[in-house]
Amino acid sequence: MQYGRKRAQMSAPIELFIAVIIMALSMSLVFFIYNNINDTQCEYRLKTQNERLQEAMQEVAMGSWGTSKLVDYTMERCTGRSVEAVRVIHYTKPLYCSRCSGNYGGGCWIIEPLTYDSGTGILTSLDDASVCVELSESLWLNIDSSASCNGKVSNSLCPSKVQDCSQASYASSGAYDNAMFATFERISDGNLAFKIKITKSATSGSNVGGAGQMDLCVSQVTG
Repeated sequence: MQYGRKRAQMSAPIELFIAVIIMALSMSLVFFIYNNINDTQCEYRLKTQNERLQEAMQEVAMGSWGTSKLVDYTMERCTGRSVEAVRVIHYTKPLYCSRCSGNYGGGCWIIEPLTYDSGTGILTSLDDASVCVELSESLWLNIDSSASCNGKVSNSLCPSKVQDCSQASYASSGAYDNAMFATFERISDGNLAFKIKITKSATSGSNVGGAGQMDLCVSQVTG
């Protein structure tokens, strides 16, 4: 009896240790799955917003002079990364249009949410949340700089906090050569909501593309 009692006493710490390990592994797995689900949902919400922006841009492009659409946009914070900027870009090289279905011999327009890793200094496009926009390659995209358009928007390839834009996705391969783009970014951690107004301001002319001009007005939503 004494031997059996001693054996039970010796095995109890081992069993407890094994139980703790199993519990830790189970919690790690649950946490991993939880983060993956959150990340997927975040990218889905981003893509849904980009699809709304896509539809608005296509409707305005097909409309007459003065056609306008207003879109609400929020820069999501996905697990371990937050969207720093959104870029509307026209790639002139078909090689970078693989995300878009159909024939894009003259290039393609894509709405790309961008994340930035301050540790590595690398800017990355969230391809799963990016959306192709069916617009003419000869469309001219213009940034509206009027007072009401107080969002931080530029014709820069990267948001202002990126020190070395050569580290951006595809930059070293010349993907952005002759590309047209507009990038709007959040100014602070608390500045996540925007209103985007898209207006067709010209149908054609010597100073705009053959498909006309589209003005992009981005304003911050405060409060």
